[in-house]
Amino acid sequence: MLRIGVAAGLAAAACDLVVLLLAAWQGWDLTVPGAPAVGPLGVVLVCVVVGVLAALGAYAAARVTKRPEIWVLTAGVGLWLASVQGLPRTLQVVHLIAAVWIVGWLARAVVRGSHVR
Repeated sequence: MLRIGVAAGLAAAACDLVVLLLAAWQGWDLTVPGAPAVGPLGVVLVCVVVGVLAALGAYAAARVTKRPEIWVLTAGVGLWLASVQGLPRTLQVVHLIAAVWIVGWLARAVVRGSHVR
């Protein structure tokens, strides 16, 4: 599960970097009020860390519950909704891309039984 979480985090980071590059080129807002602009290294690190933590949570859900994919999806949507409050639209899209990659891959992994291997 950790390999899947890291791979999903890296895939999300790659897509997010493309969005950030496009946003910088178009001059879209990339700053949260009171914080510096979002940097590429921070995006990669956060995506990988979130992927690993989500993989640990998905593994726990797979071991404890009967329908782990529902718990993975519910937790992913809940955390995404909590994380986008007060962000500019561009950063909301970045969060959405990361959530879809990470939660989608982990939900698929628990459905296929990757936590058993």
